[in-house]
Amino acid sequence: MPALENSDAWGTVMNLEASVAMELEVPAFTVSELMKLGAGSVLTSKWPTNRDLPLRVNGRLLAWAEFETTGENVGARITEFAWEQSQASE
Repeated sequence: MPALENSDAWGTVMNLEASVAMELEVPAFTVSELMKLGAGSVLTSKWPTNRDLPLRVNGRLLAWAEFETTGENVGARITEFAWEQSQASE
């Protein structure tokens, strides 16, 4: 697969804004708990630690990712693109 970022065809869309979200299920989370959140708060989730999280761009599944920390920063490392999964199932 050719490098997409080097393609001239991407020039017109490279600066478009997009909404990026990683989804982490927190069952039975209440509004009361939401109101108590602050800096340093920790949420408990039933999501397995060895399972990647869905990463969505503008609401569409783009990839699966894992959280990664560097110092005090948290980022996302893409582990698999969604179209790779769909191609593998064909």
